[in-house]
Amino acid sequence: MEQICAALEPQFPCREIAITTLGELIGDCEEAYPPVIYVFGHSGTGKTTLINSFLKQCQKQQKVRIAQLNAIECYTTKIMIENVLDSLAVQQSPADNMLEFVEQLRCLHTAETHGFLIAIDNAERLRDMDANVLPVLMRLQQITSLNVCVLLLSQLPFEKYYNKTGLSEIITLHLGQYNKAETLRILSTDFDQVRQQLLQQQSQEQQQQQRLDISSSTRLAVMCLNYV
Repeated sequence: MEQICAALEPQFPCREIAITTLGELIGDCEEAYPPVIYVFGHSGTGKTTLINSFLKQCQKQQKVRIAQLNAIECYTTKIMIENVLDSLAVQQSPADNMLEFVEQLRCLHTAETHGFLIAIDNAERLRDMDANVLPVLMRLQQITSLNVCVLLLSQLPFEKYYNKTGLSEIITLHLGQYNKAETLRILSTDFDQVRQQLLQQQSQEQQQQQRLDISSSTRLAVMCLNYV
């Protein structure tokens, strides 16, 4: 997990604490995952990009399967189920409801895979689906006996869910808005990267121009010899 965090920190300046927290919560795939992690923050805080990159690194370096979906695009229970099962590479039969979804997930006990990570962006939209969708997702680990963690991403704090669902408290991770110092640091990092890219591009153009000059000089010399 240290390798995963080290790979992500340069990509997400000022999010080192969030990355470390994710690493501590999810840890190694051979250890038990928390059933649910609720990640929330305003638009522009980078939560979706960070979580998706974190999951891809986990998939790359560990024996895990991942599913990443947006609840706005998966606007019905059936579409959401199909997307999750497709992402987890399940040889699926038609699954029209959460019961069939759970039954298919129970078939995923394999020696090749130690963990499953499911990230759902705009998770507040799950409240508009069937009444059992959100409760089942939050208890998916218990119901399937899989080492699975569901990461719910939203702009709303989880307290907004209580009145409608009555769900119990879960682990939450808040990504706050960048302050002035953090914004300057990010811009500075971007400036250094762009500067290096421009210098590299300029060097390549100079090398290309030198090759063109040499080629032109060679052709001119040949023409002069032929004339003589």
